[in-house]
Formats: sequence, C-alpha cells, structure tokens
Amino acid sequence: DDNSLDASVIVGRAAIETAWTLPEEFEAGQTVQMTLRLTNAGDRDAEQVQLTLTDPGVAGFEIVSTDPDPDGPGLAWQWPTVGPGQSVEVVISASLDHALSGEVLLAGSADHTDRAAADYPPLDVSLVIGITADHTEPAALVELSALRTSVAPVQVRVEANEPLQGVPTVTARDTGDHLMAVSYEGQDGGGYLYSVDVTAAAEGAVSVRATVSDLAGNVGTATATFVVDRTPPAFQVSIEGDLLGAGQHTAV
Repeated sequence: DDNSLDASVIVGRAAIETAWTLPEEFEAGQTVQMTLRLTNAGDRDAEQVQLTLTDPGVAGFEIVSTDPDPDGPGLAWQWPTVGPGQSVEVVISASLDHALSGEVLLAGSADHTDRAAADYPPLDVSLVIGITADHTEPAALVELSALRTSVAPVQVRVEANEPLQGVPTVTARDTGDHLMAVSYEGQDGGGYLYSVDVTAAAEGAVSVRATVSDLAGNVGTATATFVVDRTPPAFQVSIEGDLLGAGQHTAV
C-alpha cells in the first residue's frame, strides 16, 4: 500500500519560506509517496527556482523514483520560470526494506537561482518521515499434492501474504519424529515448490512445516499433514456352495 505525504515549499520574492505537513508513517516493505510543491508567492515577476535534496543515507531506505526526473546528478530540480502564484511539484517514491523505529530526515534547500545569494540566501528545508517498525508475522499457506501416499513423493507448495526474505524453510517429520528428505524445486508464480521423499517414512501421519520470514525479519509458520499408508487392504473370498458340476457356476 502507498501512503501519501503532501509537503510544500513556498518561494516568495523577498525570502523563501517553508511549510511542511505532519510526518507520515509507513512500515517496512511499503512505499511512501511524497509530493513536494514549490510555489512562487510573489505577485510580480516569474522566478527561477531550484530545489536540492540530500539522500538521507539510511540503510534500507531507498528513493525509488521521482517525477519528474532530476535535472542532473543527485536530487536536484530547476525551473526557469515559475510565475506569480504558480506551483511546480516533485513526486518522490521511497521504500524501506527492513524494520526501523524512528525517523528519516530528507533534507536540502530551496533557492532563487537568479538572485544574489547575499540578498536571497537559500533556505534549508527538511522533511521528517516517521518509520514504524513492522512486527506483524507473515501469514503462510501450505498446499499438498496428495493427502495419502504409499511410496510416491508428495509435492508441497508454500505461499505467503507478503514479500519474503529468502526462500521458505520446509521440514517433514513422520510419526517417529524422523526427518524426511525435502528438496526445493523452485517457484511457481507466487508460490515456492518442494518435494517430500517418503521412501524412509514410517507408516502414519507426516507433518509438513513451512517457516517464512518477511522483509522486516518477522517469522511465520504454517503446517499441513498427509498420511503414508503401505498396508494392503484386507479382503475375503467366499464361494456359494461346496460342489459344482460340469457347466455350473456360482457367485464369488
């Protein structure tokens, strides 16, 4: 889910003022979208305005995209003519790939690029983004290709409700608590595929357990059970009557 944050930098003729909205919060694995709006608050001349931001350098916090793209290296934008009362915008999308409690400071400056620095110095601007740590366990689902088998391997498919950190771990134990051989066979759409070798399994229930870890390091588990059955079915054969003559038949 995208969270939206609307921030404004007001550029005036005599000075640059700034007004940011309240911080927005988002969890690991989400994307936050910030709209930075620069407005010429003057009433006479068009202004040449530049906005420069500094990447906060927080591990796991990444500025994914901007609209429009920066005019040069780094996060810098320039507008040659911003008329009185007109606004320009930069939309920034950022993501966080792990749990982090606290704040990220996105700082920079807004400047009248066509005016003397002594008369119109750049104004430092900053945007504080609150980060909430993600402590929610991911939900996992285990699907089996069969609920009963004798010697054939059982295929396992694992799904989760959010992006995962690495491949899920799958284990299988028989009624004697012996581990079965489990092989990972790759992905299928949004699922992870495994094969459980039951040749060494004792008869009875086999418990399959999947462990998943989300991008914030939270761990979730799911289980499923199938049965190894090698006991032949019992049956009886009975014949009606004790003696049969030539050409006679009976029910079995």
